[in-house]
Amino acid sequence: MSRTHGTLIALLAFGLGFGCGGDPEEVAVVTDSLACSNKSFRIATFNTQFMPWIVTHEDDEVDWARARAYADQLIALDADVIVLNEVFDNDGQAALSRYLSRSHPYQITKVDADGYDLEDSGLMLFSKFPFTPLPNAAHGWERDDYQADNRGNPFDLGFVLFNCAPGTDDCYAAKGAGLVRIAHPCRDKPINVVFTHLQATEDPNSWLVTAPEIRALQLEQIRGLIVDSLGEGALYDEEVYLVGDLNVDGHLAKTAQPETVAGIAEWRYHFDPSLHRGSFYSGTMVDGWAYSMPATDFGLTSGPGFPYFVNSNEGERLDYVVHNLPEIDDERRCLQHVRIAWELRKLGSNRPSDHHGLIADFNDEAPACNPRSAHPVVFDAAIPGEIENPGGMQWFRIDEDGTYSIDLHGIGFEVVAYDSTDLSRPLRPITPIPGEYGIRYKLQNAPIYLRVKGSDRARTGTFDLLVHRHEGTSPEDAIALRADELERAQAPIGQITGAADMWFDLISEEATHGTRRWPAVRIALEYGSGRPLDMQVLHDDSGYTMDVWSRPTNPRDGDLSGYDRISEDFRMRAGHYFVKILHVTPGQRFELLYRTTLTHFVPKYLLCRTQTDDTGDDELYRELTIDGEVVPRQKFAEFDTGEGLQIEEWHIPSVRFVDTMHLEFIEVDDGNSDDHFWFDLTAAAPLNGKIESAFWGVATGVYVLDYYLGHAPERK
Repeated sequence: MSRTHGTLIALLAFGLGFGCGGDPEEVAVVTDSLACSNKSFRIATFNTQFMPWIVTHEDDEVDWARARAYADQLIALDADVIVLNEVFDNDGQAALSRYLSRSHPYQITKVDADGYDLEDSGLMLFSKFPFTPLPNAAHGWERDDYQADNRGNPFDLGFVLFNCAPGTDDCYAAKGAGLVRIAHPCRDKPINVVFTHLQATEDPNSWLVTAPEIRALQLEQIRGLIVDSLGEGALYDEEVYLVGDLNVDGHLAKTAQPETVAGIAEWRYHFDPSLHRGSFYSGTMVDGWAYSMPATDFGLTSGPGFPYFVNSNEGERLDYVVHNLPEIDDERRCLQHVRIAWELRKLGSNRPSDHHGLIADFNDEAPACNPRSAHPVVFDAAIPGEIENPGGMQWFRIDEDGTYSIDLHGIGFEVVAYDSTDLSRPLRPITPIPGEYGIRYKLQNAPIYLRVKGSDRARTGTFDLLVHRHEGTSPEDAIALRADELERAQAPIGQITGAADMWFDLISEEATHGTRRWPAVRIALEYGSGRPLDMQVLHDDSGYTMDVWSRPTNPRDGDLSGYDRISEDFRMRAGHYFVKILHVTPGQRFELLYRTTLTHFVPKYLLCRTQTDDTGDDELYRELTIDGEVVPRQKFAEFDTGEGLQIEEWHIPSVRFVDTMHLEFIEVDDGNSDDHFWFDLTAAAPLNGKIESAFWGVATGVYVLDYYLGHAPERK
């Protein structure tokens, strides 16, 4: 589609409602007309990878469908402001504008510059609230060079056009940084948002300038845009945000010398307060993720291994929410939570981006308002909490792995749990059905963070949080067993006198396919010094009184360095089972291991890393054979180089098997023989229970599949 045609569609979608600079006092009418619900502020940023037709060769219908899928997920985020990068496709711009017009009527839909005939900046911004004029329009952009809708109200768009690294693709686009001032109906002062996309690459043959050097110049241009447009004082008494794809790797687990601007050292050069305390980007402004999130959560958004980053050395944190630290009416602002917006991968058959989006929640400072200030929990006692501000959050922390039940008393509040390595995907409970003490979780990678917030952003009030650590003193207090995970247990001291029984439990499922649905199971007990132990397994059919057996079928054999061992092998039907260890003395230690051939396979993401035949020739089909049962062939995608598809839930089913599974891909090429690539999985071996990658190189391409494989269900 031509640029002219795409622009015409955009104009129709905008309703021709463009704004221009003017008197700031005129904005009061717009601000007063909006209802004030709460002071919270939620901002999202996302590099869409919405490339033009010359790159994708996709039809208009495909672009509009993809934009609709993105818009549906963006609306569901309920962000007050949405910043998008790399929306270079004219149809994509028009469609996003139309689909977001009801939820976010105030829009910057295109920013361009004279002399850039190939591409505009690729930047878009959508707001629930109106734009207002800048205090100083020193960097006000020419009205003919951008498209916007402010519902007829005056405003200014500040913009600085970047220099680019010579010889790179960045030079074909009018890349830069925009600045808008937004009238939040509950804030006495406007909110200032800078939206940008910094230099991505460099010419490997050029010795004149590197990409980090160009980005340093661009960040300096942004500093000038902020200071010149708002004045120095705004940085201390107004909210200022810088969001977008900065292309600076903030993966803080990586190592590099801080003296050189390369790798993680580039992040340190700009954002590390220990090196440059008080400088603009490490004091006046701060990297929100590094400032408010646990250091163990790397926040990776792109790069090698995307989107799951299976290997520890993979991934980059390129997308940012940078903010200042103002005091407004003697109140500080708190970044309550910034997280990966995994929702933006749920696009059905539409192509996802090669970046994760971010979403960040800000509010007035309050006790335990972010993970860094989380309250440690006290077990088996009501922990009082309060959400003082609408849209507020309160955080709590569990410092040890284990089995826990979590209960929340308070109307209209909800609690979710995260492990310390990933505060973007909540942990799944063992079962969503509350037990004696609440919803039960098997938690690891402590500290575990509990976030309490209202079920909607208007909710305030008090609540009581109750956390119970399971010690195995009764069936209701049972310690959960997960397949392939060694449970090191110790009988409680002080809770029991003399020998007593300890309770554990597990949930077994059946296979989804095949004629033999019940897995083979082994439960092993190992113990050393102390009273000899026995084990019972009980089927919780209608209570917990049905014995599966009461004595071990295998004798103790002392085969593990003086440890006694009891093991049981059998086929287990689906259901809830208790494992009871008999006559344990206080303080006695032992180990339990539950193994099963039931295997969970969850496909995640298929990437065509390289295509070596003609564009459009890679039509992919899949076939599955699960425990001898054939799942019919199905076409699900056509791939070109660099394209991936989030296949979880849509194209290959999640399955459970007990013996073997065969997954085969058939690449159908017009005029050539088809390519077949596959893998076979066996249920018997112990598994890590994590996301893994399979790699294939065939005659016409290179493919990578990310998938979860484990004898226990996914934790997230």
